[in-house]
Amino acid sequence: MIDLQDKHNCPTLEEIGEYICNPIFHKFYSHIKTLYRCNEKIEFSSCS
Repeated sequence: MIDLQDKHNCPTLEEIGEYICNPIFHKFYSHIKTLYRCNEKIEFSSCS
Protein backbone atom coordinates (compact mmCIF):
# COMPACT_ATOMS: atom_id res chain seq x y z
CA MET A 1 0.00 0.00 0.00
CA ILE A 2 1.23 3.47 -0.85
CA ASP A 3 2.09 5.76 2.05
CA LEU A 4 1.06 9.18 0.75
CA GLN A 5 3.04 10.94 3.48
CA ASP A 6 6.39 9.21 2.79
CA LYS A 7 8.22 11.46 0.32
CA HIS A 8 11.32 9.26 0.42
CA ASN A 9 9.56 6.25 -1.11
CA CYS A 10 8.58 6.66 -4.76
CA PRO A 11 5.73 4.29 -5.69
CA THR A 12 5.83 2.22 -8.85
CA LEU A 13 3.25 2.55 -11.58
CA GLU A 14 1.76 -0.77 -10.48
CA GLU A 15 1.37 0.51 -6.90
CA ILE A 16 -0.34 3.64 -8.16
CA GLY A 17 -2.71 1.50 -10.25
CA GLU A 18 -3.55 -0.62 -7.18
CA TYR A 19 -4.16 2.53 -5.13
CA ILE A 20 -6.47 4.01 -7.77
CA CYS A 21 -8.24 0.65 -8.13
CA ASN A 22 -9.75 1.39 -11.54
CA PRO A 23 -9.03 -0.84 -14.57
CA ILE A 24 -9.31 2.16 -16.89
CA PHE A 25 -6.15 3.65 -15.34
CA HIS A 26 -3.84 1.22 -17.16
CA LYS A 27 -5.68 1.71 -20.47
CA PHE A 28 -5.45 5.49 -20.06
CA TYR A 29 -1.74 5.29 -19.19
CA SER A 30 -0.99 3.06 -22.19
CA HIS A 31 -2.92 5.33 -24.53
CA ILE A 32 -1.12 8.48 -23.35
CA LYS A 33 2.28 6.78 -23.50
CA THR A 34 1.64 5.58 -27.07
CA LEU A 35 0.05 8.81 -28.27
CA TYR A 36 2.78 11.14 -26.96
CA ARG A 37 5.69 8.67 -27.08
CA CYS A 38 6.72 9.53 -23.54
CA ASN A 39 7.75 7.84 -20.30
CA GLU A 40 6.40 8.45 -16.84
CA LYS A 41 8.27 10.45 -14.23
CA ILE A 42 6.86 9.87 -10.77
CA GLU A 43 7.78 12.44 -8.12
CA PHE A 44 6.54 13.55 -4.73
CA SER A 45 5.02 17.02 -4.81
CA SER A 46 5.55 19.07 -1.67
CA CYS A 47 4.39 22.41 -3.01
CA SER A 48 1.26 22.66 -0.88
